[in-house]
Amino acid sequence: MAQALNPNNPGSTINAQIIITTFYPTTRTATFPATITDYADSFSSQWDEQSAYGFQDNVAILQGTTRMIRVSFVLGSEDAEESKEYMKGLNKIVQNLYPAYNSSTGQPQGTPLFGLKIMNWTQNKSLMGYVKNFTISPDLSEGAFIQFRTGKMYPKIIPVTFEMTVIHDKRPGTSGNKFTLGADFPVGLSPLEAANIVDEC
Repeated sequence: MAQALNPNNPGSTINAQIIITTFYPTTRTATFPATITDYADSFSSQWDEQSAYGFQDNVAILQGTTRMIRVSFVLGSEDAEESKEYMKGLNKIVQNLYPAYNSSTGQPQGTPLFGLKIMNWTQNKSLMGYVKNFTISPDLSEGAFIQFRTGKMYPKIIPVTFEMTVIHDKRPGTSGNKFTLGADFPVGLSPLEAANIVDEC
């Protein structure tokens, strides 16, 4: 069993369910019971800074805040069929990294968009965004299932890394005394069910 993420143990991992949905040009969903090895949820604020005569500090105006999620996970297979299913799911994702073209004119029709859900880490819902990098790097040092007759190979271990820039479905910010995306932003913190908690540390 993988070890849960621990701030005192940077090399640790955790088992989690990752759901990736492609929204355009086709809607497809791939679900991976994966071992997460790295996770980063980054928020970057852009400021317009202007200097003014007589002021020691710049006058700064907030332009906006962007969110980027980076995830690294490992898919482990016990047999060729399981590895094949994982690779099918990865194929779905990679195919939707390319734009859709009009079959008649050959002109691009739209930009690929994705949805990402990682349990409560994405506020218990699917976040929409676009993927900048998606890397599949099978670890062949761990072996593979090989069908010599058909010339096919299915890795036992498949590490995957990707980065997604989030497109907010609502305008984020504070209105009155409430945050517009809910109190459970960015991580869902609904009441715990003690009976269903498993400590993997």
